[in-house]
Amino acid sequence: MKYLEQLHEFADRWRKNFSDPDIDYHELIDFNFYNDCDRLGFKINSAGLVLKYGDAIFDYQALAKTVSKITDVSQLGSLIFARWQYFHNLENNQAQQILKFENRSWFLIALTQLWNLTVNDSRLFYGQIRQMELNSNLLGLNFQDNTQSKQVLNLDEYGNVQFTAYNYDVMAKTYTKAQKRNFKINQDTAQHILWMLANYFKQIHDEIVTTDVGNWQLELTNTAGQTFTFSGSLDSFGEEKSSWSKLLRIALKMPELAAFDGGKKPDKIDIICLDYHRNDKINFIKTANHKPFWLHYHEKLSIDRKTKTLTYFQKSSNGNRVEQKFRLNSSVTNLLDSLDPEALFASGGSNYFDRNNHYRFTISYQHAQPRVIKGDFTEDGLPDDYPDFVERLRHFINYHGQGGLLDHLYFGRPSKHHGDYIFCSVRLQKNSPSYYYLSDDKNISVGDCVVVPVGDDDHELHGIVTKVEYLRRKKGPFPIEKTKHIISNEGEWEGEW
Repeated sequence: MKYLEQLHEFADRWRKNFSDPDIDYHELIDFNFYNDCDRLGFKINSAGLVLKYGDAIFDYQALAKTVSKITDVSQLGSLIFARWQYFHNLENNQAQQILKFENRSWFLIALTQLWNLTVNDSRLFYGQIRQMELNSNLLGLNFQDNTQSKQVLNLDEYGNVQFTAYNYDVMAKTYTKAQKRNFKINQDTAQHILWMLANYFKQIHDEIVTTDVGNWQLELTNTAGQTFTFSGSLDSFGEEKSSWSKLLRIALKMPELAAFDGGKKPDKIDIICLDYHRNDKINFIKTANHKPFWLHYHEKLSIDRKTKTLTYFQKSSNGNRVEQKFRLNSSVTNLLDSLDPEALFASGGSNYFDRNNHYRFTISYQHAQPRVIKGDFTEDGLPDDYPDFVERLRHFINYHGQGGLLDHLYFGRPSKHHGDYIFCSVRLQKNSPSYYYLSDDKNISVGDCVVVPVGDDDHELHGIVTKVEYLRRKKGPFPIEKTKHIISNEGEWEGEW
């Protein structure tokens, strides 16, 4: 193998190692790196490097500004070797610093420049393109646990598309498949996309890889079966390549595609369907053959963007049946848009399936394939965010579903005639006497928390309304001129009194 090819292989292998989020720091500071550098003839001359490159020998931002000017591969190799030697000589607990973002970035910038300097024509794409595979790695500083972290997109010359997305569990350090789609696009469109990529990568282009924004890796395969690999950062693509990402999203009808620039738009949820089944054995009821009686119970709730409806249904084998349907236009749309399509029900739960007490949740998207979550209907078996989802749903249903017909706050409210004053009894402390205040709020009710003026200085205190009366001026419990007004009504009291 020629010397330039050896340098290129070194840069390619160690660049992948420094990009690996799961790598152990021992693998980066062991003697394999030393042996490679020694074999390639790299020399450590720290004093000379400091004089020539200044802060760039240890600061990744300074290196990024000057790395394009470093074209001597031996000098660049020595710079990399010297920086590595610093971490290798540290104690174990300090050597782990090599995994920090700023230190990984330094090595990735330097190794990528070495990779670019040593690439030769055999490393560039040639021939007639047949297919592509694009890996978009979204792991970065702003990554949230158990959200979509990697996308793999395959496209061939016939328009066949395979797309797979993965979530990443930080604690377990494992990828789990989140969704998979197989479909087909127009053949001419597919060939146009492939031709653009092949034509671009027939020439050498500088790509700087950093770790805080994620990165991409592209494999192009020609009709002879030869595969060529290229990589870069999700933010390092220029305007031309960003337009390719937009083209891919439009052609594939996938706004959620990270592509080359990471500028994906989240998919939207179209339908959420919650199914719950329970079988209860009733021992004190015997069937004709003296076996226990089983009560089969089923609940189903669906939220549908297209029909703008929320439907709740329950039935049991004893003939009981309840059904509620809400048609709420923008409210249903707003509810679905407020939910994170990737994170919803993405963590927790178990695969154990109790046939007598189980659930099946189905989330349908505008573009992606539906996602199904199922298990036993218990605290450990349900997704971690299910209680929060239920609380939001309960508030939504209560807000829209309870009118005045069954609400005592409406039918129990005294009538107000023209000329009446609203007198409210307000208790300031538990078990303390009530004091009369006036209010202009026609909706004020018993149980509301109000702010009232107290004492000669009218300092403000909170109190609870215990009684509301509509009375004529002459029948008031206290002279109007001497009765203070409620300052504000903060709604129903929710704390403990």
